[in-house]
Amino acid sequence: MITNQKVIIEKWLHDHGSITHKQADRECGISRLSAVIFQLRKKGLNIETHTLIVKNRYGGISRVAQYQLKGHDKSMASWMDDFNGIVERAMSKYRSV
Repeated sequence: MITNQKVIIEKWLHDHGSITHKQADRECGISRLSAVIFQLRKKGLNIETHTLIVKNRYGGISRVAQYQLKGHDKSMASWMDDFNGIVERAMSKYRSV
């Protein structure tokens, strides 16, 4: 089992290309993603930050950071679709409560 947060996020970026805070929290159990990204950048990884505009659970607009490993071949559009799916599932969970 991998326990080092830097290793987990680096592997995720190599496997998937990008990550958001919500993905890191849900999929990896990491709640301070920006701190891990900072350490990976110090290590030499070329990670770009993109701002995504999404609907929040209340129907308003929120901005979230997406960290992308530069040079990874998966398109931004497909990552946006993945992220919006995560947000939609979370919103439906809160609507049912």
